[in-house]
Amino acid sequence: YIEITADYYYNRVNNRILTIPTYDFNLWKMFTFDVVDIYGIDISANATIQIGHFEFLIGGKYSYQDATDFSDPASATYGHQIPYTPHHSASANVMIKNKWINVGWDVSVVGSRYYLPYNNWNSSMPGYVDHGLALSKKIRGRTGNILLSAHLLNLFNVQYESVRGFPMTGRSIRIAVNYEYIKY
Repeated sequence: YIEITADYYYNRVNNRILTIPTYDFNLWKMFTFDVVDIYGIDISANATIQIGHFEFLIGGKYSYQDATDFSDPASATYGHQIPYTPHHSASANVMIKNKWINVGWDVSVVGSRYYLPYNNWNSSMPGYVDHGLALSKKIRGRTGNILLSAHLLNLFNVQYESVRGFPMTGRSIRIAVNYEYIKY
């Protein structure tokens, strides 16, 4: 099984409201962009490959987005990318399913972006890459199924900020137990 999709889009947004944090988490500044033109392309690919007792699920996505302020030609921010909108972002994942345990890996890549409406090197934020690993096991029972899962987030303990001044957590583990009742 192989699936490939590609979407190209254009949006003109009037009165785009954006909130941006200041030096204090409790104080946010609101911006209204009268006109924002957004051009973008999203490409994704997914494949499922069966080899013996192993099923490989492979996927990837890429997005390009140009979200430009066209509110006022006399403004210093005219023609600039709106804050916190990277031009490039991507993700990929691989999962190996079998009868014993499922193992997965994922990666997210976010390109550089600006945290202020005026785009220059002072308001630029670096991009980042975030990896994760996952293990899961489904245990079938008479009245339902139990799904055990563990996900190691930020595998390489990369220090990055999605929002300026608010660093994301380092390496962490998420463990979940789900029960699915099956009525016969």
